[in-house]
Amino acid sequence: MSIPTMAQLQHVQSSAQTNSASGVGSRDIVPPTQTQTQARPGPLPRRLPRKSILKSQRPSLQLNNSLRPLPESITDRFPLELVKLVLHWVVALGSNVPSSPIDYPMRPPNPTLIACSLVCRAWVPLCRTHYTPRLTVTPSNASQFLDLVNGETSGHLTIGQSIKHLVVQKQENVVDHFFLVGTNGTGMSNNRGPTSPGGCSRSSSISSASSSASSDSSASGLRSPYRDTSSPASSSSSLTSQSSSTSLRKPGYDLTDILSVATTRLPSIIKLTLQKAYNQTSQIASYIASFADLEELELRSFEFGTFSDLAAVISAQQGLKRLALTDIAWGPPSSEDSDHGHRPPPNLQTLELFMAHQSHLFEWMFKAPSTEPYTPKISSVDIGGIMQLEDAIAVSRFLRKLGPHLKHLSLYSPSRISQVNLVHNTNLESLTISHLQIAPPSPLPDSRPRSDAVCTILSQLCAPNLTRISLQLIITDPDSFSCIDWKKVSEMLRQPRFRKLEVMEFKMSPRWGKWMMAMVGREVPELVESGILTFGG
Repeated sequence: MSIPTMAQLQHVQSSAQTNSASGVGSRDIVPPTQTQTQARPGPLPRRLPRKSILKSQRPSLQLNNSLRPLPESITDRFPLELVKLVLHWVVALGSNVPSSPIDYPMRPPNPTLIACSLVCRAWVPLCRTHYTPRLTVTPSNASQFLDLVNGETSGHLTIGQSIKHLVVQKQENVVDHFFLVGTNGTGMSNNRGPTSPGGCSRSSSISSASSSASSDSSASGLRSPYRDTSSPASSSSSLTSQSSSTSLRKPGYDLTDILSVATTRLPSIIKLTLQKAYNQTSQIASYIASFADLEELELRSFEFGTFSDLAAVISAQQGLKRLALTDIAWGPPSSEDSDHGHRPPPNLQTLELFMAHQSHLFEWMFKAPSTEPYTPKISSVDIGGIMQLEDAIAVSRFLRKLGPHLKHLSLYSPSRISQVNLVHNTNLESLTISHLQIAPPSPLPDSRPRSDAVCTILSQLCAPNLTRISLQLIITDPDSFSCIDWKKVSEMLRQPRFRKLEVMEFKMSPRWGKWMMAMVGREVPELVESGILTFGG
């Protein structure tokens, strides 16, 4: 490259001055001519090396203006009492006054640090009224919990007012979801432990229940909720013996011990979760009634002596607004037990049931004396495990009792959806139904004709406020799509009762989603163009 002459440099300088005088800004750069390009001195700038995608990016030093909450895994286990200790240490560090016999390094006073820490110390008790942490008591930390609330420092316990959700877990072992209602097909309870690889799995139970929906209840893969007390190797004894090393039933450790302490030390509990406990009695009902502000009660993997014990626990706190029962079993009734004196909470708004033999629960709820009939005001219902005919009929009667009070309904694994009628729930806003089996008609001459389940559900709905419908379909054969009359579905959705419907969702296997959308688009294109129809996995 040739060295530019003095005349060329003066020409470039005069051109820059002319552009500046004519008002050409820095963004309106005139492209150089070929002569100017050849006269540009020096080599091209060195290209920076590319950053490796394998190297971790360094965190930015720029401060984030938005405050992010701590992860739930930290907030559940972080003792708030450390906040007070840390702030006290900061004040001592700033004022050169050691707060313990430990000789801290002496530093000059920092008025800004002292003022900031004092503000934080005044702010902590105010913010705790808006902080709703969860406290979990398990066999591994039960002794630490009792030492904390019963120890010498219990009088200075300041987190009692901030704990809103208490979780008490009786056993550490993982219990199968359907273990309490599993059987070997003979009505006898299994002898497998809770962690046995041969135990019944949830997916297999659901598939076996759906495939045998039309068979007799004795062969449906389910047993009575009554535990087998005649056999020494019953499910409850097996669970208790195998998990005795990790159970809370040690000297001084039991559910009653934890609840009795919690009623006095944790008076602000609004949500209580009790899980993985077996052979329980109504003794815990008195402790549940002691939580004056309790609004939500959850029982998971629980076994009671009789159904009367379960009724006593449910009705212990009449101010409940949410009740969740998952995998609940009970023993056979005795002549001395009676559940007539127990009444369900009158202000219950949310009910979640994932258990077998729900008919017992619904019969008890509506067995109140005629002088004081129970009028449910439940607006949200989640029901799973409808596996027997009497349960499906009981659910249908229960939904009819709710009537216009029901706004949100979710039905999971409804093997007998034909027995459930939604015509009385006129104020529904959302409806979710899962495991809705769609199968082609059987070629056998003696087989029963299959009805269109989708059209059957839509024909029952008379809710003008309905905004969302979600149906999870179980499809194993492409011929199953012929069971759905899409033209009839399109005609129903154009009726005035569905004028507020925003989403009509069909959940299925991803391999069928796009194919089904294309097929529906060919048959009823106006339904796809409406924008409310979605197919997802």
